[in-house]
Amino acid sequence: MLTAWLQRRPLPYWLSTLLLALAYVLAGRAGLLLAIPPGYATAIFPSSGVALAGALMGGYRLVPAVWLGSTSMNLWMSWGKHSQWTLELVLVSACIGLGAALQAAAGLFLVRPVAGPEPRLRKLGEILKILLLGGPLACLISASVGTGVLLLVGAISAAEWPVSWLVWWVGDGLGVLVTLPLTLAVCNWPAGAWEGRRHTVLWPLVVCLLITVAVFIRVSQSELHRTHIEFERKAERAARTIEGNLLRYLQSAQAIRRFMEVSDRENAEAFHHFVSGELARLPALHAVGWAPRVSLEEVPTYEARLRARFGPQAHMLEWGEAGGLRPTRPRAEYFPLTFIEPGESRTLGMGADLSSEPSRRAAVHSALARNELALSERLHLLGEASGAWSVIAFLPVQDDSGGRVLGLVTAVLRLEDIVRQSIDPAHASELRFTIRDTTAPPERQRLYGDDTPQGWGEARVFSLPVQLGNRQWMIHASETQQGFANATRRWQTWAVLAGGLLFTGLLAVLLLDQSGEKARVAALVAERTQTLHQREQFLSTVLQSALDGLLTLDDSGRVRSANPAAGRLLGMTTAEWEGLPLAQVLPTLEWPLLRAELDQLPPESPGLRRETHARRRDGTEVPVELALSNASASGVRTYVCLLHDASERIRVNRMKDEFVSTVSHELRTPLTSVLGALSLINRGGVATQPELLSQLLGIAENNAQRLLQLINDLLDVDKMEAGHLSLQCQPTELAPLLSRSQEENRGYAERFQVSLLLQPEGLAGAWAEVDETRFAQIMNNLLSNAIKFSPPGGTVEVGMLQERDWLEIFVRDHGDGIPADFQPLIFRKFSQADSSDTRRQRGTGLGLYLTRMLVERMRGGIRFETAKGQGTTFFVRLPRHSPQSGSGA
Repeated sequence: MLTAWLQRRPLPYWLSTLLLALAYVLAGRAGLLLAIPPGYATAIFPSSGVALAGALMGGYRLVPAVWLGSTSMNLWMSWGKHSQWTLELVLVSACIGLGAALQAAAGLFLVRPVAGPEPRLRKLGEILKILLLGGPLACLISASVGTGVLLLVGAISAAEWPVSWLVWWVGDGLGVLVTLPLTLAVCNWPAGAWEGRRHTVLWPLVVCLLITVAVFIRVSQSELHRTHIEFERKAERAARTIEGNLLRYLQSAQAIRRFMEVSDRENAEAFHHFVSGELARLPALHAVGWAPRVSLEEVPTYEARLRARFGPQAHMLEWGEAGGLRPTRPRAEYFPLTFIEPGESRTLGMGADLSSEPSRRAAVHSALARNELALSERLHLLGEASGAWSVIAFLPVQDDSGGRVLGLVTAVLRLEDIVRQSIDPAHASELRFTIRDTTAPPERQRLYGDDTPQGWGEARVFSLPVQLGNRQWMIHASETQQGFANATRRWQTWAVLAGGLLFTGLLAVLLLDQSGEKARVAALVAERTQTLHQREQFLSTVLQSALDGLLTLDDSGRVRSANPAAGRLLGMTTAEWEGLPLAQVLPTLEWPLLRAELDQLPPESPGLRRETHARRRDGTEVPVELALSNASASGVRTYVCLLHDASERIRVNRMKDEFVSTVSHELRTPLTSVLGALSLINRGGVATQPELLSQLLGIAENNAQRLLQLINDLLDVDKMEAGHLSLQCQPTELAPLLSRSQEENRGYAERFQVSLLLQPEGLAGAWAEVDETRFAQIMNNLLSNAIKFSPPGGTVEVGMLQERDWLEIFVRDHGDGIPADFQPLIFRKFSQADSSDTRRQRGTGLGLYLTRMLVERMRGGIRFETAKGQGTTFFVRLPRHSPQSGSGA
């Protein structure tokens, strides 16, 4: 429902961009949950399919949304790992987003020519082209850009680049293969393409994808557990080795302290011989020294002994604020370095007071106060490289009674050498160590190693706390980038996921092809069904609107179906026809004989035709033409009966006969009169009788005019029906025309003892576009009819009614009126109320027919009103024409 609503109401561009970017971020985050180390490449990247689907739906204008989504997702992942954004991370994220946007644009560019603006994903060829062009081919771009950027910033090494590129490319390709159909199905785009197949494709893919992910998670968890145990074992063993070496070096310092407690503390040779053995055994022991306790009063004596050993330039020194050595200042006591091994270190610190430098002084005081081992904070020794940290162990030496501190034994430990000595070379590339002094201030805690994250991968960390005298150290062992990429990568895990996803993609192709084939078949069936339905509706409409009755009969002659025309013909409903024997409505026909005769006809025969009478429901009969044919099919005997109402044909035939009779009578009567008059004149007997001769000539002339009028009417009818009769219509005032018609018909009215009355009301200003001659013919026909059917002494009234746009001329008589059964036929050709040879009024039945045709040609109309015993009024309605426009005609 939501999809349909969105399709009816397109989203604004900004909202479409945000939705696509959000979908890209969420899909990418879900895909990265399945990532294999080092965490930025996954066996499936659903966002690539979402991006291509968005580009297909929205076009190139939504490509920036892909860049926005990819950049936002990478920044989100970076924040989760580093809790901060640097300019480098922002630039890297933007460049990776640019690769994703270019990939979506390339996929759209490659797919559009193949699938058009709206891919239907129904044919196998189209499906494979879309998925291959938009997937493996277009995905070359993002894999190349993304891994290239990571290689450039050092997130991956050159050795890792081929594998990372392959994993990236496979992830994007599988993302298009699996996610593109899912996204289009969920969005139901394009409209109508997923009708009847959406769930067929969607749910099997979802189930298969869930099963693949579940299997991957299970295998991955097992593998992660195994690798975690392996890492813990290796890291703990290495950390314990470092701890053991530290303790071993400190134990060596304890042995030197015990030596100094029992030996001659002024004998440099004895110190040298004892310490040289320890230095040879422990190479990371950078230097060992002896610093006697010297009070302020003992300073001159101590410096005298020092000059006696090293020359007149020797004297007691202290560390200055800049880090260099300078002459000492007076203090209560001093701890100057007197013996230093190895020998090359003597010139660097001989005579330097250990309690003069703050970090050393803190360790000295701790050792004196606790009377046991104390370590200094990290130190840069003189002559050491920057970044190489060392610590000094201070061990107090007491007299025999244990009551007074005689001096301090110092042991300089170089941590880099200790760690290097402790790490197994076979695992040196897999583990990275960091040693921190947790008792020191945060900015001075790091003793060894670099604890900044390597690349963007998440690494396991093993931590071992170590208590060393007054210091709490923490040894961290973490996976190196190289070890993370090589030692812990288990390709069988990745292969399980990639194989399952590839199977899901192939299943998507299969489902799309099968559902598309079903959709095409369903569409074809629907189209054929629609066509058949339309044909059925058409045939039903034809049968329903047919003017002739159509019946289907079974083998026994009973009606199986009937159309409405059959019901109208015999006054029956369609339901009443069903099961009715045909012989009941056609009593003169015997069905067995008709069927036998019909069955004997050859197949190409059109059937039987009969003329008979059908019995209506009320018992009356109607003449019909019957056509019967055999329509048997598939072993079912069926017959079709067509009933045509012959009443009209019979009536027309009768009218033709009456017309022939009428014309014969109308021609014969005046012709007989003309011939009779001419015959009498030709005999010569009337030559001497002028009055009789004039009377006979008048008779001949009148009957000749009558014949001419009949012939003119017939010719006018023929011209009118052929469209050859032209009218010369022009604006004309009608009052003079009506007066002229009254005068022309006055003589004819006097013969019937009828008077004509022209009503003057409404005649003024009556103009219309008419043909004067034909208008006179119209009025003559109406007036002659009114005169003929008026009683002697009657009056025929002529007048006019004016409306805004119309003029209505009326001719009213006071005769018997028009019979009701003749009223529908009055304007038909050759129609007469009394067409017998003995009728009272003569005529051909063409006058009113011609009148109607002429009025209609003048853009008007004619009607009548009649009542039995009260007469008839004919109305001629014509468009009104203003005198101003008519004057210019």
